Amino acid sequence: ADVIGSAELQRRESELSIARAELRAAGDQLTLVGIPRDAIAKLRDSGSLSPHALVVATQAGVVVERKVSQGQVAQPGDPLFTVADLGNVWVVGALPEQAARNARIGQQIEISVPAIGKQLSGRVIQIADTVSPETRTVPLRTQVDNAAHELKPQMLATMRIAGTPVDALAVPTVAVVRDNDRDHVFVQVSPTRFRLTPVELGAASEGRRPVLKGLAEGTPVVVEGAFHLNNERKRAELE
Repeated sequence: ADVIGSAELQRRESELSIARAELRAAGDQLTLVGIPRDAIAKLRDSGSLSPHALVVATQAGVVVERKVSQGQVAQPGDPLFTVADLGNVWVVGALPEQAARNARIGQQIEISVPAIGKQLSGRVIQIADTVSPETRTVPLRTQVDNAAHELKPQMLATMRIAGTPVDALAVPTVAVVRDNDRDHVFVQVSPTRFRLTPVELGAASEGRRPVLKGLAEGTPVVVEGAFHLNNERKRAELE
C-alpha cells in the first residue's frame, strides 16, 4: 500500500526469512535431541518454554550404557543412552585365514558360552572382506536368538563352524614340531634314523593338520615323542 519504502520492505522480508530459517534450525536441533515432532509443534504454537521435554528412544530395548548425568548440558547430536534389543544378539569371532573359505552367509554355527554353560546355535550374517594383519584372521559375525536374555554384552564365547568335508592327507598335531618358524615332521629313513623334514600344513582340525606340501602318502613319520626327539637333535648339534 506504499506505506513504507521498497528498501524497508526488502529489509523486513530478509529478516523474516532469517527468522524462519532459525525457527527451522531450532526445530531440527530439538529433533536431534529426541523430542517428538508433535511436542515441537505444541511448543511452537504455545510460544512458551517448558522446563521438561520427553526424549523418546527410536526402538524398544534395554539401556546398556548411560552417557549423561543430571544437570549435564547436552548438545544436539550427543548420545545420551545406548539402548539395545538383547532379544537377538550378535556373537562376533574370527576365523583363521586358511579356514575362511569354508564359511558361507546363512551357514549354521555352534556357539559355546562358558558363562552360561550352554551350547547355542546361530547363523552367519557377515564375513569380512579383509584379513586382520595382526592376527591373520577374518572377522565373522553371527546372529543368535536370546529371548531369555541369558547372553550378556562382552561375554566370551567359542564358535565352531563346519566346513565342507574333503579327502586330504593329514598328520596328527602331536607329530608337528616348530623349528625356525616353520613346521616340520620327523621322517623315518631307517629303523633307527629319522630326518627332520619341512612341510606346509593347514589349520588344525580335530587333532590333525592337512598336508599341503612336503610329504607323500604312506611316508612313515614319528607321531609320539617328536618333541623330545627334536630336543635330542638340538642337544647333539650343540655337542
